[in-house]
Amino acid sequence: MDERLQRTAAATKTAGADWAILTSFDSVCYGTGHVAPIEAGASPFAGGPTAAFIGADGTCGLVAANVDATVAKTSWADPIFIYEGFAFDRPVDVVANYEQAVRTMQMRLALGGAVAVEPATFTDRLAELIKSVRTVDLTEPLRRVRATKTDHERVLMKR
Repeated sequence: MDERLQRTAAATKTAGADWAILTSFDSVCYGTGHVAPIEAGASPFAGGPTAAFIGADGTCGLVAANVDATVAKTSWADPIFIYEGFAFDRPVDVVANYEQAVRTMQMRLALGGAVAVEPATFTDRLAELIKSVRTVDLTEPLRRVRATKTDHERVLMKR
């Protein structure tokens, strides 16, 4: 298991949660290795934020639009659900596809208990979809574990 994933799982425990759902670009990258293409901002072909589902035990899943599909392959998340967000030959209901991918992830991982979230990027619609008993703020515990850089991060910073 990647050290950043271990640290994210530890932050989830520190927050008093069973699961974390990461929705900011940098946190998703930190927790899963998935680098979202952010040069132009959020994709207009996404039905919701790219979401990493991380258990306190280190379980790690990712939901991303098909416009992220090649990038999602760099992630250590398993499972990865890629939903259809763009098609050149027909209209696509990106919101319905996103919602289905989130529901599928929720069922696959048996998501339950307390869920740690990033309030600044966690959408109301995502909150409705997961129907968690309780959500807690992950911002500070995650900020603390990310303050100390891993060996891998130090190499990247030098580059």
